[in-house]
Amino acid sequence: NGALTTALAAYQEGNYSPGNWKTLTGFKAAGDTAIDAAVNLTGVSSVQNTATLGMAEVEKDALAAAKVAAKGIIAAALATYTEGNYSSANWKTLTGFKTAGDTAIDAATVLAGVTLPPNTATTGMAGVERDALAAAKATAKGTLAAALATYTESNYSPANWAALTGFKIAADTAIDAATDLAGVTSALNAGLGSKK
Repeated sequence: NGALTTALAAYQEGNYSPGNWKTLTGFKAAGDTAIDAAVNLTGVSSVQNTATLGMAEVEKDALAAAKVAAKGIIAAALATYTEGNYSSANWKTLTGFKTAGDTAIDAATVLAGVTLPPNTATTGMAGVERDALAAAKATAKGTLAAALATYTESNYSPANWAALTGFKIAADTAIDAATDLAGVTSALNAGLGSKK
């Protein structure tokens, strides 16, 4: 049946679980069989409507499930961040990516529209993390430099001064190597503790 073939062509198998795709194509197969058996135009029209509505219902169920899964991805990504590690502004920006992603998912009317928002949201969150990490590293190094500035080289033997400045160098290196905000804090605290 041409009308049902056209209707089925609007759906892409890759967007569905095997079970859902089987159900969806089953509506077309059943429709084709019923159309072949129809004895009048009214019967053909009724069968076409039943089959296309059935396909649309599978799409609706699959879309609802995909929305739940997509929101779960964003929620899981947000859960990897700790609010206390961010300024109020950065945290607002970070959670804003989740809110925007959820809103876009809710607005999606086809399965393809559900795929992009989680990627956009998680990439955005990671960008805030990178910016916050860079800022934290700069701040931590500034704190170490200020702490070292409270010492006067002439008050120390060359060996002790080398040891003291060595603690700062080691802490700076550890800060540069940190891959998260907790690592920056740990490196800073270790450096400051070494100078005491």
